[in-house]
Amino acid sequence: MKTFKKLIALTLTAALSFAALAGCGAKTTQASAAEKVNETKTEATASDAGSETIHITALTGGAPAPFIWTNEDGTFDGYDIKVFEAVLANLPQYDYTIEHAGDIFTSADAGYGQVIVQHLGSNDERREKYLFSYPYYISTGGLLLRSDFDKEINSFEDLAGLTTEVNTGSFNALLYENWNEENPDKQINLVYIEDANSTPLHVADGTIDFEYFTWISLKVQIEEQGLDEVLTLRKLPEGWIPENGEKYKGTYFVFPKDQQEFRDAFDAELLKLIEDGTLAKLAKEYLEDEEAAPTVEIAINNY
Repeated sequence: MKTFKKLIALTLTAALSFAALAGCGAKTTQASAAEKVNETKTEATASDAGSETIHITALTGGAPAPFIWTNEDGTFDGYDIKVFEAVLANLPQYDYTIEHAGDIFTSADAGYGQVIVQHLGSNDERREKYLFSYPYYISTGGLLLRSDFDKEINSFEDLAGLTTEVNTGSFNALLYENWNEENPDKQINLVYIEDANSTPLHVADGTIDFEYFTWISLKVQIEEQGLDEVLTLRKLPEGWIPENGEKYKGTYFVFPKDQQEFRDAFDAELLKLIEDGTLAKLAKEYLEDEEAAPTVEIAINNY
C-alpha cells in the first residue's frame, strides 16, 4: 500500500527523531512536551478563552513503526495515531495535542497528559492503576531468528535457554518474567534495554537468539535495516504464547484514573469506528492487514 511503502522509505533515525513538533491544523496540533508541560493539567480543563472545548494532551514515545513514527516535518504518523485522530474527529468537545514523552507513564502520573498513545498491551497490574480503551488492534505475533539458527522452535517452551532483549515493564518483559517465575527449570534469558529498535541487529549478529513481537513491526524493522536476507521472520498462530500472557488480547489507549469521562466518550466513538469499518480501512492502509482491526465482538470481549 502507498502508506506502507512510504513508511519503509523512512529511516529508522527519522522514526525515532523527536525534534520540536510543528502544528498540523486548526483543531489538531502536535507539539513538543517540553514546550507544553506547563499548559497541561492532571484533568482535562476548558480553555482560558471561555470556550467549552476541553484540551487533551496525548503522550507518545514515537515508536514502534508502523504503529507510530515521526515524519520528517516532526509530526507523528502511523496506525495508532490515525485511529486516535479518527476518534477525536468525532468528539468536537475536545481539541488536542500529541506530544513526545521520554517516559510516558512517569509523565502521565505527574499529570502531564490525559491519554497515552503508545501501542500498549494490558495486564492486571496496569489495570489497577490506569483505565483502558477498547482494543483497537489485535496482533499477529512474529518470531525473529537468524536464517542459520539450527534449533527447532515449535512452541513457546522451546525458547527455554535462549536469550532475548526486553524493555523494562513492557508486555514482553512481563510475559517472560511470569514464564520464568512459573518455570524455573525452563528459563528464558533476558537482557534489559531501552531501545528495542536495535534488537533485530542483535539477533543478526548473535548477541541474542530471537525476538518476539508483532509480525508487522518486525517486518518493517528488518526491511529498513537491510536484514531480510540474514534473518527469518515467522508468523505465529493464535495461542502460541502462554495463556497467562493472553488474558487481554489487543492493543489499547491508556488513561489516568481521573479521566473516566473522557475515556467513556472516547470508547463510545471508538466502538462506532470499529463497527463501521473505519479501523479495518486504516489497518489495511497502514498494516496491509485489515483483519488486524478487531471486530465489535472481539473488542467487547477484551475490554
